[in-house]
Amino acid sequence: MTKARNEYIYQLIGRINSKNRRVGKQEYQGTYYYQLNITCENKPKVEKIMAFPLALENEAIWEKIENTDYLDKKYTFFCKNYRGSYRLINWEEFTNHVQAT
Repeated sequence: MTKARNEYIYQLIGRINSKNRRVGKQEYQGTYYYQLNITCENKPKVEKIMAFPLALENEAIWEKIENTDYLDKKYTFFCKNYRGSYRLINWEEFTNHVQAT
């Protein structure tokens, strides 16, 4: 049996270009979240991901988003897909390890 789309964790590699503050609906009614406009290298059609404070595994990520501490950095975004939109659950700063030969 395969995982449901909202249980699968997608790994998107890219940069955050800007953010827009929004007010949540449905299960996040009344709370605000950020729409992160991204440039995604491994899935070019993905142009935005949503960051909800209660959905993040690490509170420090929310602080970085609010303080715009993500500029000029490349990330691996770990997201779940809910009704066609990607919701951020975690991220790691992307490092390109090159082995010496």
